[in-house]
Amino acid sequence: MGQMVYPHSFYIPYYSRMDCAQIEANVMRILAVFTLVMVLICETLAEEERNNLNILCLENQTLTSVDDLIKGRRYLKAVEILEQILSSEKGVLIEKEKGLYVAPSLIIREKFRDYPDEVMNAVKLIHQRAVEEEMKKGLTVEQILFLLERYPFSGYEVHLLLMAGDIFFEKGEVLNAMRLYQRAECFASPEEKNGVLLRIACAASFTGDRKKALDYSSRLPLNISCGYGLISRDEFRRRLVRFEHLEQISQTVYSPCQNGRNSAIRFPLERKYYFSFSEFGGSESDRRRIARASPFPSVTVPFFPAYDNNRLYVPIREGVIELNLEDGSRRFLRCPTAREVNDVDTLYSVTLTESEIFISVPIRLFEGEAFQGIPVRASTPQRTVAVFDRKSAKFKYFLNDFAGFKERFEKKRWSLPSPPVVRENRAYCELKTLDTACTSYIVVFDLKEKSLAKVVPLCSNGVELTMFGYEAREPLSSPPASDRENFYLVTNLGTVCAFSLKTERLIWMREYSQMRLKAADNYFPEYRVIHWAVRPPLVKDGVLLFTPLDSQYAYAVDACTGALLWQLGYSNSGMGLNNLVGVCGDEVIFSGQKLGVVGLKSGKLRAVVGLPSSAGVGLGVVAGEEALIPTAGFVAIFDVKNEAVRADLQYMSGGNILASGEWVFVVDSNAVSVYHQGAKVNMEK
Repeated sequence: MGQMVYPHSFYIPYYSRMDCAQIEANVMRILAVFTLVMVLICETLAEEERNNLNILCLENQTLTSVDDLIKGRRYLKAVEILEQILSSEKGVLIEKEKGLYVAPSLIIREKFRDYPDEVMNAVKLIHQRAVEEEMKKGLTVEQILFLLERYPFSGYEVHLLLMAGDIFFEKGEVLNAMRLYQRAECFASPEEKNGVLLRIACAASFTGDRKKALDYSSRLPLNISCGYGLISRDEFRRRLVRFEHLEQISQTVYSPCQNGRNSAIRFPLERKYYFSFSEFGGSESDRRRIARASPFPSVTVPFFPAYDNNRLYVPIREGVIELNLEDGSRRFLRCPTAREVNDVDTLYSVTLTESEIFISVPIRLFEGEAFQGIPVRASTPQRTVAVFDRKSAKFKYFLNDFAGFKERFEKKRWSLPSPPVVRENRAYCELKTLDTACTSYIVVFDLKEKSLAKVVPLCSNGVELTMFGYEAREPLSSPPASDRENFYLVTNLGTVCAFSLKTERLIWMREYSQMRLKAADNYFPEYRVIHWAVRPPLVKDGVLLFTPLDSQYAYAVDACTGALLWQLGYSNSGMGLNNLVGVCGDEVIFSGQKLGVVGLKSGKLRAVVGLPSSAGVGLGVVAGEEALIPTAGFVAIFDVKNEAVRADLQYMSGGNILASGEWVFVVDSNAVSVYHQGAKVNMEK
């Protein structure tokens, strides 16, 4: 269109109705883009303030200096730096890939074969001489395993693994021996292979796995030199299957929520004992809600029992209840300073050793504040680990009373939220401190010297905040787990890590996807919805499984390297998952509105099975080829092999389930039910 010309020094352009509509549309488009950008900036700032993960154990330096020295042919200096890294006591991590941080020694092992021969031979010679010098002394298993970690290129890997395995075998710890023998098989030369296969076959026979024993013995030569002298392979196999099965296999690493040996359950079940927590200080409904007020129901039954030597131990907030299964007698081990709190999303568990009981108890409240009914700061419990003597049932001490603890954490708002993993005279715990942001540590206590031995900072991240900028809830926590060699911890702050029990150093740390923390838009905080029941990680066949409380996903990672294998969303295929039940063979079982069966190493969803009723709160258990799943009002039995729910136990209520030997224990929020296998059902309350 043209434009009208005025006899002045300026002109006013003329626009048609169509031009005005186009301009208006462009302006609205610009405003929409501007609004979207501002929203993204605000969300990013909020996330950085409250959901900003900070890795505290990260080392900025990398191995590039070694690579530069090798390129410059300065081999001796490169060897010196490699030895400094391998012998470092700092235990720091470096970033291997986005979201994965590993110990420098792991990267050195991966790259070692690519180094020049001059570097490899020099490092091998140093390690070989050091190991030979140490082998002249009498070595314990711990010292042998430390040598394997400290000198990985000595050439004595197989010899050391077999030596440690033989010590375990002689002590009756056949499963630990089997694990080391199988590791030795990976490194064994053709000359060493027969000795390794012979040991694996014997260990498998002693554990009752006759199929594995015969499979390994079939790979032996026709004539074998062993303790019997020179015998034929067929004769060795005949003697092998006559080995007596070891019923009791001792444990030397004690963890919270240890399920023991879950054999197949014989039905029907008879309820032999029942008692309420009200006998020992009140039930769930009797308590005041003072930790936080959340509009979302918890998916966690707060008490998880432990079983050992015909005794059941049930931790509650004030202490631990001991039930003698022989005569039904009960003892209450009361913590002298325990506080009554009605917390949510918290699991009270117990660690048992041969002589002591470890439980986490709330001892005081960090006082909260309010302004005319508006929460300023939440009242959050401070927890510590109480230790009792198993024989006398008397309280002994708190771990925070050990030497060195007060000096390190006196000025911080600290909490020990879970009982420790105990190995020999060392206790390994998670400690959290709270000051707007929450920081997670691994702390190591020397139980013999009664002192704080080591503190390893892990990471820090945000928690829900009130509109005044103070914490609105207790930081999320779950119990740790362990195998013979490592301690595994989910911080629920965006990371999971593995910590070596041999060297007491971090091995790796991995980030995972978190639910976003939101700023309080009004008078009340924005709480995240917790989708998973609180439970420790699960280690099976080199795979670490965990369900972080601050994530919508379940994860499987390589337990040795931290590499991600797969992840599964809680709402995948409409299953509404809330609980990692366990592992049966090479399948992982999840429960929720439906049952999900997932491949252990592939992560492939193999089956989705409906339930007669939605799964309620509480942890299920895998026993033999079956899984017991707590649902709303009863317990369902899932036949894993046929992928079907074949029956339901109407006489059993839901809750946390523990199966061990001939006993099945069900613990809900108010009471304990104890069932005996293979007897007539007692339906009476």
